Amino acid sequence: FDGKIDLFIYSLAAPVRTDEKTGILHRSALKPIGKTYNGMGIDFMTEELLNVSIEPANEEDIKNTVKVMGGEDWKLWTDALIDADILSENAINIAYSYIGPEMTKAVYRDMTKAVYRDGT
Repeated sequence: FDGKIDLFIYSLAAPVRTDEKTGILHRSALKPIGKTYNGMGIDFMTEELLNVSIEPANEEDIKNTVKVMGGEDWKLWTDALIDADILSENAINIAYSYIGPEMTKAVYRDMTKAVYRDGT
């Protein structure tokens, strides 16, 4: 063991992130893109099933969500580990993301959080 990290798993679901360069606080949004989502949800306080409706994201929602969850923070962490020389030569660096079941596809797979995957 050489004291270096050989596997770095990045998994973050953050509602907000402050840009370290500008100081601007960005808030992520779990919203569908293009059309309203209608489906079932659960109130975790009362354990009741509810009919829910989520309005589509606007351009600012999308921009802010990409800023929070789009990979920039993952890159900053990776760069910091490289700069600190604590990653092993053949380190594996992966990101883990929750995508949810088919029932919530519009919210967890086709929504603002997923925008960064196709570069838009």
